[in-house]
Amino acid sequence: MQKFLGKLAEHYIRLNTNLSGYTFILPNIRAGIFLKTEFKKKLNSVTFLPEFISIEDLITELSGLSKTDNISLLFEFYKIYLQNNTLDKAENFDTFSKWAFLLIQDFNDIDKNLKDADEIFNYLIDAKRIEKIFLNGNGSEITQNYFEFIEKIGVYYKQLSDALLKNKTGYQGLQYKMAYKNINDYIKNNNHKKLVFAGFNAMNLSEEKIFQELLDKGMAEIYWDTDSYYLKAQNLTGKFVNQYKIKWKYYQNHNFLWIDRNLEKPKKLKVIGASKNVNQIKYVGEVLKNSDDQFNNFQNTAIILSDEKLLPVLLNSLPEEVKQVNITMGYALKNIAFSSLFELLFRMHLNRNRINQEDYFYFNDVVNFLNLSFLKSLINQTKLKEKLSGFIKNNTVLIHKDDIFNLIDSVTEKENNLKIFFKNREDDIEKILSDIDNLIRYLKEEENLKALETEYLFRFRSIFNEIAILNNKYHYIRDLNTLYQFYQQILVNENMSFRGEPLQGLQIMGMLESRVLDFENVIITSVNEGVLPEGKKQNSFIPFDIKVKFGLTTYKDKDAIFSYHFFRILQRAEHIVLTYNTQADEYGLGEQSRFITQLELSKENGELPHLKIERNTVSPIVPVKQTELMKIEKNEQTIIKLNAIAQKGFSPSALISYIRNPIDFYKKKVLHIKDLDTIEEDVAFNTFGTIVHNALENLYRPLIEKTLTEEDLKKIKSKTKEEVRKQFLEHFTPLSISKGKNYLSFEVAVKYIYKFIENETEQINKGKKIKILNLEKEILIEHQPETFDHPVQLKGFIDRIDEVDGVLRIIDYKTGKVEPKNLKLQDWEQLIENYDMSKSFQILMYAYLFTKDHRINPDQTPLEGGIISLKNLKPGLMLFNGKKIQKKDIENFIVQLDILLEELFNSGIPFTEKEIKEFKF
Repeated sequence: MQKFLGKLAEHYIRLNTNLSGYTFILPNIRAGIFLKTEFKKKLNSVTFLPEFISIEDLITELSGLSKTDNISLLFEFYKIYLQNNTLDKAENFDTFSKWAFLLIQDFNDIDKNLKDADEIFNYLIDAKRIEKIFLNGNGSEITQNYFEFIEKIGVYYKQLSDALLKNKTGYQGLQYKMAYKNINDYIKNNNHKKLVFAGFNAMNLSEEKIFQELLDKGMAEIYWDTDSYYLKAQNLTGKFVNQYKIKWKYYQNHNFLWIDRNLEKPKKLKVIGASKNVNQIKYVGEVLKNSDDQFNNFQNTAIILSDEKLLPVLLNSLPEEVKQVNITMGYALKNIAFSSLFELLFRMHLNRNRINQEDYFYFNDVVNFLNLSFLKSLINQTKLKEKLSGFIKNNTVLIHKDDIFNLIDSVTEKENNLKIFFKNREDDIEKILSDIDNLIRYLKEEENLKALETEYLFRFRSIFNEIAILNNKYHYIRDLNTLYQFYQQILVNENMSFRGEPLQGLQIMGMLESRVLDFENVIITSVNEGVLPEGKKQNSFIPFDIKVKFGLTTYKDKDAIFSYHFFRILQRAEHIVLTYNTQADEYGLGEQSRFITQLELSKENGELPHLKIERNTVSPIVPVKQTELMKIEKNEQTIIKLNAIAQKGFSPSALISYIRNPIDFYKKKVLHIKDLDTIEEDVAFNTFGTIVHNALENLYRPLIEKTLTEEDLKKIKSKTKEEVRKQFLEHFTPLSISKGKNYLSFEVAVKYIYKFIENETEQINKGKKIKILNLEKEILIEHQPETFDHPVQLKGFIDRIDEVDGVLRIIDYKTGKVEPKNLKLQDWEQLIENYDMSKSFQILMYAYLFTKDHRINPDQTPLEGGIISLKNLKPGLMLFNGKKIQKKDIENFIVQLDILLEELFNSGIPFTEKEIKEFKF
């Protein structure tokens, strides 16, 4: 395989000229390093090498402007913005920063393409004025503000350009514009230079004109990396090169160099579909590990990541056979793990501001921050866990800064210094940024920090330091929220650049970084429509039709650019793997890129006769493993523990947990394994139920043995809020129930009880006589199964026992929604086999406990048992099977209960896990 850069080096060596007099200009500096290497390999004698520079270096030299960074540019732009808007209409810096980057990209495009900005913006204003006429004054305030904004864009452009030129700096487009403006002076002062342009494709208009001026004046030569395949008419890949070949005056007297036929040469292409992005990358690791000898030559292998977010996955998927890796790509800061550190720090303080309680923080925010892997080495983790358990036990949702200081034991200077991150800086941005800088310095001193992590920290520190310097100058960031929003914008627009030895090992790069470079083995990932190419993304304030009219860059141009890059990287490759994600995206498609389809059609049409295409779909190898349900045999010790439980008493909830899953019963009741304690930031369902139950008990307890009157119910209703608040304070601090979800839960609890009391009042007004007999009544009875040689105790707490018009009622309250169908039982065997029958089981067990304890025969003394759903009061008391409980019902229940107890105590029947169905809420 003869590489393009190798061919270029050979060509100039054959000319036998003074190489030191040449300057080679390439799309990027990395290509210059590779070209220099090609010269060194092919030269047989000692000589001075030519100079190698990137196009950006040339433009900087021509323009006389240094390139300004995004952060500085944004601050300067905001200064211009404020000068043109009154204080009452000017947006905050954080809001401004959300759209400013987008507008700067439009300025960039206009300048690069040497367009008349006034003409474009006036045209845009006219278009919006016509739109405004059609609205006939009916537009919203937002619409009117947008029209005013459009009319000022031209002013922003002019004043920003002037301010930057005054400081001899510029964004890239401004540099290009000034470079073309200065081209004649450059030619006049540098006519002794010999320039060689190599490997270019799509150019903006300023590049085109600069190149043509230098070519026409005989100062430059140009070499294209093209192939006859995509120089054919109607081929999008050769769109730009074809235009230059036809239109440039230079080619009236010069040959077009070079047009190769590399795509027609033999190539092996694998097209691999994989469900999910991660599976694509895992497959790449397998290719590198298990492929034929060609891919084991990592020195001549490149992986092109079309979706650069997948870089960390790729690095973790490389096989151990890969000893050296060179990464050449920009990686968005938002994808770097350290961004979560600053994200949590910001959110912790922003949430503190939201609760409007000075020096209080959300417990989970504090724990998440202190438990970050980056900070774990700075804190005594054992002591931290011990201290956190106290807050969990007391359910402390909001934690004071003094308590946080106690959490961070000042054993070391670093631990002590961490306390500064919990001080209230009251939007003192200078101190906040200083604190962040200190945190980064502490982390950089850690011995266990990896080299790559150190680079990450250095990049973040550079950004925060620049923000601090610029804010000291401009004072635009005045509060924490603005700083946070600006930080979010920086994460999206700033990249982390990797540095390495470009000539060694496996090459990992983005599509743009592959320009001019050739590899025998190429793997391109995420070759999906919408990724490669991106498709119809229009991130601009200038509408598509206006862009077309004035010759600005559109998504169609970008499609052509990426088409060229894609096919160019395949030109000299011999072994190619293209992977794409087959998983449906949000639009229901997991579609391969049109570029793959084009290759397949070209193969069918005979345009690429020696291309061998192999298609496969891959999926991860998941070992087929039969799910074995857990079984735990009962030994003598287990039976002893079961007998101990039997002496204390089996409750309905204990037996129902066995019906649901015997393994859960074993863990909780036999082994006494408790659920992990956590902070209950929001009221959990079971806690909410406990609060309502206890409140109802305390409100109605003074009315036991009384026939309820309307006056009685009015009195307890007036005490409801106070009682519910008292119950909430048993579980939460006053601060944590004063707002948010907990406050809503408080109001819901009050509403439930109000409606319950109102429902009872309505029954009394209809003439019903309701007498409360007992509340939260604990009943313990002795029960002797027929096959047992000893009795067992059964127990239960009945929420309410009352008498209505002479009928005894056993009532269980539920705060969740229950419907009458939940208490319908047709097959008695289902009572102990189907967890869905748990409510019927509970009511029947309460009825058994009550009738035996009070020696009542339900056939002689009318008895009802059921559930009142506080969320669904309309049905009232929902009875078991919709009718009064009969003696036969209790006898049938006892039969099933004995079967259940016999199974539980049978040493030959192990505790066997049940497959639990997922519950839909």
